[in-house]
Parts: sequence; structure tokens; C-alpha cells
Amino acid sequence: MEPESVDLTLIEPLLERYSGQDRSQLLPALFEVQTALGRLPEQAVALVGKALHVPLAEIYGVIEFYTMLYPHPTAETMIRICTSPMCSMLGGEHALHAAADQLGVRPGGRTEDGRFMIEA
Repeated sequence: MEPESVDLTLIEPLLERYSGQDRSQLLPALFEVQTALGRLPEQAVALVGKALHVPLAEIYGVIEFYTMLYPHPTAETMIRICTSPMCSMLGGEHALHAAADQLGVRPGGRTEDGRFMIEA
């Protein structure tokens, strides 16, 4: 599988700002890259790691831990519905599935036009 094409020139200015800083700037840098590109593609993550001198394994651990960081394409509008035990008792699971059915997607999926994505 070939790497996806990403316009990394969009993040060059912010990488320059973070260059030479330490790992305490990892989250801010990742959020800025995601804002600029709409996601965190591999090539951009590698550049953030290089700028901050943070190993890729550590960066991917952070991306997996924080649910609002996306290595894959998302949608224009993110719909997040609480499904914690308390929310589920109050109908959160039902609301999640009803919203997903209304959009014609599964929870965690996005509409074909890329306008909406629904997550628990």
C-alpha cells in the first residue's frame, strides 16, 4: 500500500515554531498539525517527532490514548455521544445507534459525503 499524498507545506511554519522544543509541546503540535491537515498522517507525525526529538512509538502511544487525535480522515462535523455506564443507563447507547441509523452509518463511521462522523 502506497503512502497517501499529503501537502506537508501546510505544516512547515508550525514545525519551524516547534523545532528544538521538547516533548512537553507534543500535544499542542499534534493538535495544530491535525487542524491544518484534518488528521495526523504518518508523514506529518514523523516530522513532528523529528522537530521535537520524540520517538515515533511514543507519539503513536499519545495518538492512541487521546480520543480526539485522528490518524485517519474524519468528517466536517464530529458527533460524539456519551456511552459511559451512566450515559448508557440514561439512553446513551440507544441515542448512539439511533443517530447512526439516521445517518446511515455504523458508530465510528462517517457518511459517504464526509460531512458527518459519529463516535461513542
